[in-house]
Amino acid sequence: MKHITSEGDISRIEALAEIIDQPMFMIDVKPNGGFIIRKINTAHSRDTGIDPALVEGKNPFDVLPVRLAETVCANYANCVNSRGRISYEELLELNTGARWWKTTLTPLSDMRGTVLTLLGSSVDVTDQKAAELNAIQELALSQREKADMQVFATLAARDVADPLATLVGMLDLLAGDFVDMGDGKVEMISASRNIAMRAMGVVDRVQKHGEGLISSSKQPTSEFCIGHICKDAVALSDPEGRLAVELPELRVDGDKAGLQLALHRLIRNACEQAKSRISVKCMIQGSGIALQVCDDGDVVNGSKRRDGRAILPESNDNFVDSELLAAVSLIEMRGGSALLAVPPAGMTAAIEATFPSIQPKVSEGRPAWPVAAAPPKTMAVSPKHSKNYEKTRWT
Repeated sequence: MKHITSEGDISRIEALAEIIDQPMFMIDVKPNGGFIIRKINTAHSRDTGIDPALVEGKNPFDVLPVRLAETVCANYANCVNSRGRISYEELLELNTGARWWKTTLTPLSDMRGTVLTLLGSSVDVTDQKAAELNAIQELALSQREKADMQVFATLAARDVADPLATLVGMLDLLAGDFVDMGDGKVEMISASRNIAMRAMGVVDRVQKHGEGLISSSKQPTSEFCIGHICKDAVALSDPEGRLAVELPELRVDGDKAGLQLALHRLIRNACEQAKSRISVKCMIQGSGIALQVCDDGDVVNGSKRRDGRAILPESNDNFVDSELLAAVSLIEMRGGSALLAVPPAGMTAAIEATFPSIQPKVSEGRPAWPVAAAPPKTMAVSPKHSKNYEKTRWT
């Protein structure tokens, strides 16, 4: 945390930020915890399309859509409370469109440690993020066929292994009782056994390789906040704050990009369908986590929207939400599942997604998470999504 001794120090930093050809901004921290936009530099205005004259000296809630203001102010508060530099990715809908930014906030405090101003810098990472998310999506769509081939090869190897072992045993028995007549048949038996042994070695390697691919498929991991991802998604899908929103504030460790892509699509779908409310609830499930995305939109017969679309689509539906189907495919290829769940009180639709590779972060020896502890209850859903499905209580 950088210390400043006078208003002149802040003014000098402000002047320096103006000449830097990178989006920079300064946020004053009010004594009551509120925030005022002090400065956005020329590079920031150029890259975001925001006119400094329209925002400087104003509260973010006065100049930004309410959801966007909530998101950026939550980040500012996090920096103030941490009293240290923080960095994060954010997806913001600004005048230049929806863009991904890598933002760093540095608190500027007085000698008593009171944070007076936040110095922010942002780098547009939209192209890199788009490439990352597109690669994840393409991988999710292609891995299903690859996984089927891996399973087929592994099972085929298992089927071949036993007959080969039987053949080697029979050749050993034959060689043991065989009388060499000098006609080369002993050599033929030995050569046949060597061929069968080499084939067994190849089959064993194929089987082990296939089993390893099926069980591993590891993804890059990092620590991140699920709440931050949810807020970005809601800010894009409900910028004016039409909906009442309940979101988690929980930290996890795991495949951030995969969860981010799937969760953005689930939340966008919920916001599009909801009348007045959505919620995202989290719980520990086994060694991973489960997320339940709910809305209060119109539902017919418990499993379809009023327009005929299934709440949770299947690939053979006549009317498929392709983005939602892609999210389901991504979740499944990460080893999880997407199921139609029993909606909580006040909601009409709920999709439960499990992420076994996402680990909840533990604080003070205890996970700061709700844990399933209630007797399960079941819900009748479509055949694909009803196999042994048990719905546990969400807190």
